[in-house]
Amino acid sequence: MDQLGVLELVLAACFLRIYDWLFHNPFCGLMFRCGCTWNWAGPWGAGGWSNCNVHHRHGPQCPWCSVPWENPSLSLFVNDDFVVALCLLFWAVLKARKSTPPPLRLVLPPLFWLLYNTLCGLAFFLFFSPAYPYFFFIDLSASTRPIDWVANNTIPADLPPAP
Repeated sequence: MDQLGVLELVLAACFLRIYDWLFHNPFCGLMFRCGCTWNWAGPWGAGGWSNCNVHHRHGPQCPWCSVPWENPSLSLFVNDDFVVALCLLFWAVLKARKSTPPPLRLVLPPLFWLLYNTLCGLAFFLFFSPAYPYFFFIDLSASTRPIDWVANNTIPADLPPAP
């Protein structure tokens, strides 16, 4: 790979990391209606996952944010580094195809990010969090997935500190 190719790889990696940092939490909040929002604080308080329903003792908990203790074997699929690596691999495939113009190599990896996260979220909604009632504009809380307001949830504050 020539110097220009290495520079493009570094720029693509930085761009995809920043893109993921900017949009992961708001996308989680949009997809699961959990309270996740932009990472930075604002006049409304702390950002990121600080207002996520994963911190609530009762009620539904976000399928993605609760992965570390609800489905630890699936943590890889929602890991930011893994998702960025997949997007970078997708970029590398586009780069290897000499027919893909540079502007498309910039636009298609974020679209791949969107597709991957949507399909991953759908899999969590359908298969790995069968009690969670929200996915995008779907609300099953009044029908097939009623909210259990009595059950106690494990919340991040209950967990031992990470080593």
